Amino acid sequence: MVKIYRSSASKRDIADIVAFVAKENRGAARDLLTRLDRAVRALGDTPQMGPVHPELRGSPRGIVVHPYVVLYHEDSRGVRIMRILDGRRDLPNTF
Repeated sequence: MVKIYRSSASKRDIADIVAFVAKENRGAARDLLTRLDRAVRALGDTPQMGPVHPELRGSPRGIVVHPYVVLYHEDSRGVRIMRILDGRRDLPNTF
């Protein structure tokens, strides 16, 4: 299992996402947070699970936790979560 690092931007992303969803439905926000956390922890076991996105700056890998995309890089230290963005957005112009 490799170490998971979270960027400051990804921490802000998750806080913003959960706060937004919780305004309408606290249970849904908790469920989404659980799904995102499980997906990120799974990267510790299989860091290459997400495909490379060459259309995005830095060619990060990404995994989908509908409707969000967890963008990350893998290196010798582990997996660094860069951003967690709404997959319905124009990602090449956002990331």
